[in-house]
Amino acid sequence: MKCVNVDEFRSSFYHVDPRIYGYTTAKFYGFGFDGDASTSASSVDGVNFRFPPNPPFIDPLRYHLATCPGVGCDHNKLDCCSCTSVTHIVLDRVVEFAFVNRVASDSRFGSPHPIHMHGHSFYVVKVGYPSYDENGKFAGPNDDIECIVQSTKSSCSKFITIESEVDGKKTVIQRLQWRKSHSQNVTIAEFNKNNAPIRKDTVIVPFGGYVVVRFISDNEGLWFLHCHIEPHQLQGMAAVISELKPYILTTTDEEMYSL
Repeated sequence: MKCVNVDEFRSSFYHVDPRIYGYTTAKFYGFGFDGDASTSASSVDGVNFRFPPNPPFIDPLRYHLATCPGVGCDHNKLDCCSCTSVTHIVLDRVVEFAFVNRVASDSRFGSPHPIHMHGHSFYVVKVGYPSYDENGKFAGPNDDIECIVQSTKSSCSKFITIESEVDGKKTVIQRLQWRKSHSQNVTIAEFNKNNAPIRKDTVIVPFGGYVVVRFISDNEGLWFLHCHIEPHQLQGMAAVISELKPYILTTTDEEMYSL
């Protein structure tokens, strides 16, 4: 039996959008477990997703301007905060997401996460696996990605992205990023060698590893991103991707309701 990793599969060259080979920077998502395991274990970047009371497209401007986790989610006081988490992307751009199955360095228990994105299929650029011992058992998380505190450039106390807001200005306190030994340029070089990556809408992110995907933001909407293990999704391992036209982003509530 030969094991073939998903990033080793190839599409027909004619089925690949050439725009995905353009330069871009990665948006990191940390899928993991935080807070009280009985109520808020599942999370993305330490945020336990809560469904909004109404469909977001009824009021897209409000959800595009959502401030979670910057406001109302103080990670200095809470292990995990619960809210409707929204990520913003610009239309008609090449977008790169790095899905990280984050675990503590001394952890030995967890699960892979099948991550599914609505509104798009994506090209699987790379799968980063954890390290394994001679018996094929998990030995430690992949170290291509690190978490740093912006002010001190030191390691994070928690492997999550944290934002704060002071006087209406958002500041990133700590975040996931490529380790210098595995820079963004390395990822692009490997991607170009792949030539014609496979296209999927769900991908398994290995325990302690990561998956890099790319797509073109050419489908306006508010899209759900979540783990497809249903208990994980229902407990909060999810987020919303806001992909809206500029006129919506500059429209007031009164103008929005008149459209």
